[in-house]
Amino acid sequence: MTANAPLTFSQGDDIFYDFVLVEGDETTPINLIGCTIESQIRKSYDSAVAATFNVTYIDLPNGKFRLSLTNAQTSAIPVTKGDKASYLYDVEMTQQNGTKVKLMRGKIVVTREVTR
Repeated sequence: MTANAPLTFSQGDDIFYDFVLVEGDETTPINLIGCTIESQIRKSYDSAVAATFNVTYIDLPNGKFRLSLTNAQTSAIPVTKGDKASYLYDVEMTQQNGTKVKLMRGKIVVTREVTR
């Protein structure tokens, strides 16, 4: 099952999102040993990548990982009209056997930075 989670941040921010993957019972952690996680931001499904999240594996046996972007990465995401822009993102896990699972997706609203 893919979660739909909208996100918002401002250009120039350092951002961190921590996650814990759990089984359907919502308590048993999913062991991430041997898995890889990737996440990208794009303006539309077919457009170039606007940013790639950095993935930090915090506690693999207990399903904990972090997605982050540095202030340089968020500053480079264009806001060309008005004070905000909408983007799309998803988070995909590749399991040890090569199976790909979409964990999350949604819209990201990026607001223009004022202080640089």
